[in-house]
Amino acid sequence: MSDSSPSPGTAWSAEKVDPSGAEIEFEYVWHEGSVPPPHHYWFSIKGWTGGNGQIVFVPGYPFEAPPQWVQPFPIAPERAAALKAWVRGQRIVERPWQESPSLMVGGSHRAFSLCRGDRQVQVPTQLSADDARLADELAGQIQALVPETIWRDLRERHAAHVQSCCR
Repeated sequence: MSDSSPSPGTAWSAEKVDPSGAEIEFEYVWHEGSVPPPHHYWFSIKGWTGGNGQIVFVPGYPFEAPPQWVQPFPIAPERAAALKAWVRGQRIVERPWQESPSLMVGGSHRAFSLCRGDRQVQVPTQLSADDARLADELAGQIQALVPETIWRDLRERHAAHVQSCCR
């Protein structure tokens, strides 16, 4: 990974693309808003509903040369099924996402890429109010794929990182 955060949807692995559309490959990237070091962080969650996922958590800005905590995880079949059903039901890959005309400055932001079968979508970062609510739900669906024990570990490591930087 480079010293800057990833851009979702830049590469889909051919071995995982499922032409039947039964499985979904995804990437979700979330950035904390503009806050002073060491409180800033970002994370990405990548995965495939037919297998495994990976979360990368970076506590800090690129200029700080922060650590990168990488944690692979198996995707529980029931959570994968829930995500697939929800994505299909909401027509996430097919829908015409509406970008917001207003520019966001300084706040947290996120980006998504999803691929189902031969269809791929990159969800805009700044969305209309209705689509922003749907993106919130999508974020929750993807975050729920990561086991709580991993989230707890990352929160603890981030808190320890902040404490060590503030001494």
